Amino acid sequence: MASPTFFSNSVYQRAYATLLSGIHDHKGFFLLTGERGTGKTTLVQRLMQDAEAVGSCVYLDGSNVLYATIDDVLSFLCTALELSSTESDGVEKLRMLSAHLHALMRNGRTAVLFIDEAQRLNDEVLGGLRMLAAVDKTGTQLLLQIVLVGQPALEQRLTEPDLRPIFQRVALRCRLTGLTEDEVAAYLVHRVHAVGGGRRDLFDADAVSHIARASQGIPRLIDHICHQALLFARDARCETVSAQMVEEAVTALRLRDIPESGPSSIDDAIPVVSRQEEHGATPIPPRKWRRLTIEVLLALGAVLMV
Repeated sequence: MASPTFFSNSVYQRAYATLLSGIHDHKGFFLLTGERGTGKTTLVQRLMQDAEAVGSCVYLDGSNVLYATIDDVLSFLCTALELSSTESDGVEKLRMLSAHLHALMRNGRTAVLFIDEAQRLNDEVLGGLRMLAAVDKTGTQLLLQIVLVGQPALEQRLTEPDLRPIFQRVALRCRLTGLTEDEVAAYLVHRVHAVGGGRRDLFDADAVSHIARASQGIPRLIDHICHQALLFARDARCETVSAQMVEEAVTALRLRDIPESGPSSIDDAIPVVSRQEEHGATPIPPRKWRRLTIEVLLALGAVLMV
């Protein structure tokens, strides 16, 4: 079940339903792509939670295995599935894995390996994943489901000659995109309500439009912009975030340095400490300000989609 802070749009819902259905049907290889901050890892976490009903789920962060070999990945998988042996030979590990996967299949279950940041894996590991995907005795069904998750460049990389055999085995492909302007507005309302805020107008209409354009609809960037803009609203003692505050937040976060193809380094951006300045808005009474301060501290304080 999704968290009450969870926000989903039609693209996200289709990707979730497609991948979960594919896992249930033992389709084998899957590809999930999207720019940083579009919610790939959040989707994986939700899939792992729901896929536990039909199998054993293993999560591997590709950014932690930059120099790994396919044997390292095999060892990691066996350990995660609690398969132990006194033998360190790769052939023995494959035998154990195959036996375990066949046992799962006989019980109507499966195993799913989710590889996040898969674009970081070297060619040996990516190409070697075929070795891990054991086939049933009929030769028609892959016993290990492998979900490759990464940025859009991953899909292009898989079309290279050495990796094309993996690309040809991908049964289902999904791509997450940014939110539309209407979805950005709904996302902001959802986030405020999720933390107990009752307002629907914390950001005025022009501010929402500016947030949508500057963030390219990417939830992580929306969160960064809104957090910074809320700090400016707090300093100016304004009850509503204006487009001017959003513009200053975009400038402070240097988001104009991000190429149109998507963000590459926003995770390293450090919000500039807000400054006291006049924004031309009418100051609000202390009681309302205390209420707004609570919403500022809570709303959008934690990144939902990573």
